Amino acid sequence: MMKARYSMDWYYPVLCGAVTGSDARARIDRSWEKFVMPDWGVRCVSDQPWVTTAEAAELVLALTALGESDRAAIVFHWVCDKRFDDGSYWTGSPFPTG
Repeated sequence: MMKARYSMDWYYPVLCGAVTGSDARARIDRSWEKFVMPDWGVRCVSDQPWVTTAEAAELVLALTALGESDRAAIVFHWVCDKRFDDGSYWTGSPFPTG
């Protein structure tokens, strides 16, 4: 199985602290365009047309751990409106159709 298509294999080493500092920033930057869909969130799988709230939230935590709070806030903002009336978040969303 190709793990490179899953976003969690991209940001988890940063999230858990296995990769830090400039190596972590380089890792995040290297695959940003592959997984991050501006204004939508984060793809769970790079070759599928959907984003998930969980992946976006975990990337926010990884970015925060890197000290990149501005970028973390941007990603978090993208998922804030993806909620049900009871306040719970959507599991995910297809894009660009929403």
